[in-house]
Amino acid sequence: MKFRRQRSDDLGTKQRHVADLFVETARNLADVHLDYSAGSLDQLEAFVDRLWDPEHPPSEAELDNLTKLMGAYLGEVMIRTVDGRWAWDPEGRIPVIETDRGFAFVLDKVYKRQVFGADESLVAFYRNFQARESN
Repeated sequence: MKFRRQRSDDLGTKQRHVADLFVETARNLADVHLDYSAGSLDQLEAFVDRLWDPEHPPSEAELDNLTKLMGAYLGEVMIRTVDGRWAWDPEGRIPVIETDRGFAFVLDKVYKRQVFGADESLVAFYRNFQARESN
């Protein structure tokens, strides 16, 4: 994945825009209605399963684009319902969710979910993040 390095406030604005684009796209293409709630992550999981056809997997470019779109949405759900802000990972390579307790690598998780399937649950990832932040 290639990203152009931006200031954190610009990054947050960009990621919110990308998440909104994903919400609109999911509604228009698949009649999936996402509302940035924790409960909507079940719909996101189902959406990933519908997109992934083992006989015709997406190309790396498609996988990259889907990761960015869905990762922005997952990150926005986490920020809006738990805590955090968009930031760059410590190596400055990808957007992550940063809190006082550490980083959440949402794009990495979405990529793994697409490639490795339901064992890489986005709902479980969210719940672990929520538990970490509430302690």
